[in-house]
Amino acid sequence: TPDSLKSNWVAIESGAAWSLKKRTTPILFRCSPNQLPTILMNYEARDMHKLSLYFNEVIKRRKK
Repeated sequence: TPDSLKSNWVAIESGAAWSLKKRTTPILFRCSPNQLPTILMNYEARDMHKLSLYFNEVIKRRKK
């Protein structure tokens, strides 16, 4: 969300996830991928309004 983009806590969490090499998927709601902090721009973001497509993709990957 636009508020999350301004949040120091989100920046801290994303930095911690990056340093721990955790899988990260930014979920966008009322914002666009080009608004993400630099550390998150390299990840493939998902649009909240198209979340069902993402979940179907995850389910398909788990079945392999």
